[in-house]
Amino acid sequence: MKRPVLSAMIVIIVVIAGLLVAGAATSGKTKLVHSVVLPGSPERVWPFFADLHGWPNWYRADDGTRMTYSVLVRGAAPGRHAVRHAEESYGTWWEEEITAYDINSRLEMVGSNTPGRTNWRQEIKLVAVGAQETRVTWTLEYEVSGPLMKLINKYRDEPRFLAYIKGSLKNIRPLIPSPEEWGPESIWTATEPAKAINVEGGGQATTPGDRTGAQGE
Repeated sequence: MKRPVLSAMIVIIVVIAGLLVAGAATSGKTKLVHSVVLPGSPERVWPFFADLHGWPNWYRADDGTRMTYSVLVRGAAPGRHAVRHAEESYGTWWEEEITAYDINSRLEMVGSNTPGRTNWRQEIKLVAVGAQETRVTWTLEYEVSGPLMKLINKYRDEPRFLAYIKGSLKNIRPLIPSPEEWGPESIWTATEPAKAINVEGGGQATTPGDRTGAQGE
C-alpha cells in the first residue's frame, strides 16, 4: 500500500475515533425552552395550538421549512388521548399522544412513536399577562442514544427544533385577531365530533368540525 494512501486512512480512522469519543462524551438529553409574550388574551392565542390541522400554516422556521400534520383517530380529536402524526416536509416523522388539553392554558404531547428518540415530550403553556397579552412558554425534551446520534442531535437536530419553535411563535404573532375581530362565536373547542379521512399508509386521520371565526386569515 502506498504511503499517501496509508496516511489518508490513518487520518480518517483518527477523525472517526475522535468523533466517536466526542459523541460518547456528549449528553443525549435535550431540553429546549423558549418563551415569548404575544399580543392577545389566551382565548385568542389558544386556537392556534388547539387546531392541530392548522399547524402547517405557521409551524416553520424562518427559512420557510414546513411540516405537515394529521391527527389519528383516537376518540375525540384533538383533545386528550388523540394521537398526532407529525411529518416534516423532507421525511422525518413522529407521533405524539395528547396527555393534557387544558383549554386556553396548556397543551402537552408525549411521544408514542418517535424513531431514534425516547422520552419525547412537548408542552405549550399560556399565561395571561395583563388583559391583552399572553406569555407562551414552549418546552421540548427528549433523549437520544449512541455517540453518532448524540453528535447529530447536538449540531443538527437541536438547532433545527429550536428554530421551528422560535419561527412558529414569530409567525403566529401577526395572525392573532384583534379584540375587534374576536367574539364568542370565534372560539373553537374540542367538543365537535371528529371527521375521519383516509391518509396514506392505510390509517385514518381526523379533521376538526367546521369552526367559525377567522383566526389565521
